[in-house]
Amino acid sequence: PAPAPAPAPAPPTGIGGSFRQFGTQTLAVHLNAVRTALPEGLIAADTRMLPVSGYTAFSGGTIWRDMFSFGVSGGHGDSFDDGHYALDLASGTWQTILLPSTVGNSSIAADIYGEWGITGRPASQHSYQHLITVGDDIILGFTYAAGYLASGSKQAHRWNGANAVWERYGTLSGSTSNNSVEHAVLYDEGRQRIWRMPIQAGIPFVEWLPAELTTGGTIGTTDWTTINVPAIANSNTYDIYSNGVGYHPVLDCFVAVSQHDLPQQVFVMDAGKPAAGWTSVTVTGATMPTPMVNAGLEYIPPLGCFASVNYLENNVFYYLTPSGTKFQPWAWSKETFTGNTTAAAWSSDGAPQHKFRWSDLLGGLVCVKD
Repeated sequence: PAPAPAPAPAPPTGIGGSFRQFGTQTLAVHLNAVRTALPEGLIAADTRMLPVSGYTAFSGGTIWRDMFSFGVSGGHGDSFDDGHYALDLASGTWQTILLPSTVGNSSIAADIYGEWGITGRPASQHSYQHLITVGDDIILGFTYAAGYLASGSKQAHRWNGANAVWERYGTLSGSTSNNSVEHAVLYDEGRQRIWRMPIQAGIPFVEWLPAELTTGGTIGTTDWTTINVPAIANSNTYDIYSNGVGYHPVLDCFVAVSQHDLPQQVFVMDAGKPAAGWTSVTVTGATMPTPMVNAGLEYIPPLGCFASVNYLENNVFYYLTPSGTKFQPWAWSKETFTGNTTAAAWSSDGAPQHKFRWSDLLGGLVCVKD
């Protein structure tokens, strides 16, 4: 049964918190050093995989072992570096978790598994909102724009933290009819389920897979369960440019927002009754700027709310806070942060996605900026 909802916290006041630059080394500097140390050298590596500047385009990350991890990134003309890199949140330095393969190449297309010749290892790709952490593992819940193609694959992958290796996750390999659609990948800890759902209207289903597969089960022998859901009752429903989808663990619901096509609207799905579909709820509070493109939706445990970002506002977060139960009104509020330096710009190609994540270690949001 769903937990009883706790009293809703008050929306953030808008009084600015503080931000600070974390660490001194850029990811680009680290990646160039990694490539310089490869047997082929920097010039050949840049020729094969393209320069490092496009590595984080259209990408998201996840907090894993108190690091901000880009489990896999790039893809579709941006970068063909399939290495695994992460920012250590204790030291502020970038770490190489897995070196780039010798296969990644700007002229090679990924196969039906979203791989390019190494079984179980995902090719470089747009990771959008596809990466989550479950226990000591990272789940890449959907494959899209792998290699230089824009198409997607139903195959998911797991970074096995104990063995430091990528593995296939679930059995839905092969191309998907939704090859132009990114997905939201979420973890429902109470039901031990990995969820993924297309961030586009008119695709009436969600999927889940048992999360216990990440704790010693056999990978690749269990199918995702598909649940058909009614389409949102609006002809201009949320699309590929949606802010995103989040899971609220206290209210036990999924929340979808789109400030691109449906400004000021919020949709809620009861996680215990997903077949009932999305319900539009009343929204109050701050007026959101439009369009907000791929701005993400990140849950903040101490506040019981979600954070979202307009990539044109470098030092601003927007918060979406419930007023009571899941289907009662939700409120947007705005907070402008200040710091002792100028806030860095968000990426304009692909927008923030999930390049901002809540860190329990730091007690704040970690943002990877341009």
